[in-house]
Amino acid sequence: MEDDPWRGSGTTTRQLKDAADGALFIAVNSSALDYTKSLARHLGRMDLWIYPPTALENQSLRGRDYPEIVLDHAVQLTERQRSCLVQYQAWIEARNKK
Repeated sequence: MEDDPWRGSGTTTRQLKDAADGALFIAVNSSALDYTKSLARHLGRMDLWIYPPTALENQSLRGRDYPEIVLDHAVQLTERQRSCLVQYQAWIEARNKK
Protein backbone atom coordinates (compact mmCIF):
# COMPACT_ATOMS: atom_id res chain seq x y z
CA MET A 1 0.00 0.00 0.00
CA GLU A 2 1.35 3.41 -0.97
CA ASP A 3 1.87 6.01 1.73
CA ASP A 4 -0.40 9.03 1.45
CA PRO A 5 1.84 12.12 1.78
CA TRP A 6 -1.10 14.16 3.15
CA ARG A 7 -2.11 11.67 5.84
CA GLY A 8 -1.15 12.86 9.29
CA SER A 9 0.19 16.19 8.06
CA GLY A 10 -2.38 18.25 9.97
CA THR A 11 -3.82 19.81 6.84
CA THR A 12 -7.46 18.99 7.69
CA THR A 13 -6.89 20.26 11.24
CA ARG A 14 -5.59 23.57 9.85
CA GLN A 15 -8.53 23.80 7.45
CA LEU A 16 -11.02 23.22 10.27
CA LYS A 17 -9.30 25.79 12.49
CA ASP A 18 -9.13 28.40 9.71
CA ALA A 19 -12.69 27.98 8.41
CA ALA A 20 -15.04 30.93 8.86
CA ASP A 21 -17.63 30.67 11.63
CA GLY A 22 -20.57 28.63 10.36
CA ALA A 23 -18.77 27.47 7.20
CA LEU A 24 -19.83 24.46 5.18
CA PHE A 25 -16.97 21.95 5.34
CA ILE A 26 -16.97 19.15 2.78
CA ALA A 27 -15.27 16.06 4.22
CA VAL A 28 -13.15 13.84 2.01
CA ASN A 29 -15.95 11.24 1.73
CA SER A 30 -18.83 9.65 3.66
CA SER A 31 -16.48 7.21 5.39
CA ALA A 32 -14.44 10.09 6.83
CA LEU A 33 -17.48 12.04 8.03
CA ASP A 34 -17.50 10.77 11.63
CA TYR A 35 -13.75 11.34 11.98
CA THR A 36 -14.00 14.87 10.57
CA LYS A 37 -16.90 15.75 12.88
CA SER A 38 -15.03 14.30 15.87
CA LEU A 39 -11.91 16.30 14.97
CA ALA A 40 -13.98 19.48 14.63
CA ARG A 41 -15.55 18.90 18.06
CA HIS A 42 -12.09 18.30 19.55
CA LEU A 43 -10.99 21.64 18.07
CA GLY A 44 -14.05 23.40 19.49
CA ARG A 45 -15.54 23.97 16.03
CA MET A 46 -19.14 22.93 16.69
CA ASP A 47 -20.23 25.86 14.50
CA LEU A 48 -19.16 24.11 11.28
CA TRP A 49 -21.60 22.29 9.03
CA ILE A 50 -19.78 19.13 7.95
CA TYR A 51 -21.10 17.03 5.07
CA PRO A 52 -19.82 14.49 2.55
CA PRO A 53 -19.27 15.55 -1.08
CA THR A 54 -22.63 14.08 -2.13
CA ALA A 55 -24.32 16.86 -0.16
CA LEU A 56 -23.23 19.33 -2.83
CA GLU A 57 -25.81 17.74 -5.11
CA ASN A 58 -28.57 18.53 -2.58
CA GLN A 59 -30.36 21.77 -3.45
CA SER A 60 -31.50 22.21 0.17
CA LEU A 61 -28.00 23.39 1.13
CA ARG A 62 -28.91 26.74 -0.40
CA GLY A 63 -31.36 27.30 2.44
CA ARG A 64 -28.50 27.88 4.89
CA ASP A 65 -26.43 31.02 5.22
CA TYR A 66 -22.87 29.69 4.88
CA PRO A 67 -20.15 32.35 4.86
CA GLU A 68 -17.89 30.03 2.83
CA ILE A 69 -17.45 26.49 1.59
CA VAL A 70 -14.27 24.68 2.58
CA LEU A 71 -13.24 21.47 0.82
CA ASP A 72 -11.08 18.97 2.63
CA HIS A 73 -7.67 19.05 0.95
CA ALA A 74 -8.00 15.40 -0.12
CA VAL A 75 -11.57 15.47 -1.46
CA GLN A 76 -12.10 14.34 -5.04
CA LEU A 77 -15.33 15.68 -6.48
CA THR A 78 -17.28 14.21 -9.36
CA GLU A 79 -17.99 16.45 -12.33
CA ARG A 80 -21.56 16.98 -11.08
CA GLN A 81 -20.37 17.84 -7.56
CA ARG A 82 -17.84 20.30 -8.96
CA SER A 83 -20.55 21.94 -11.07
CA CYS A 84 -22.82 22.26 -8.01
CA LEU A 85 -19.91 23.67 -6.00
CA VAL A 86 -19.34 26.40 -8.60
CA GLN A 87 -23.05 27.29 -8.41
CA TYR A 88 -23.01 27.43 -4.60
CA GLN A 89 -19.87 29.55 -4.54
CA ALA A 90 -21.39 32.01 -7.02
CA TRP A 91 -24.56 32.16 -4.91
CA ILE A 92 -22.53 32.84 -1.74
CA GLU A 93 -20.44 35.53 -3.45
CA ALA A 94 -23.56 37.24 -4.80
CA ARG A 95 -25.23 37.13 -1.40
CA ASN A 96 -22.13 38.49 0.35
CA LYS A 97 -21.99 41.50 -2.01
CA LYS A 98 -25.40 42.70 -0.79
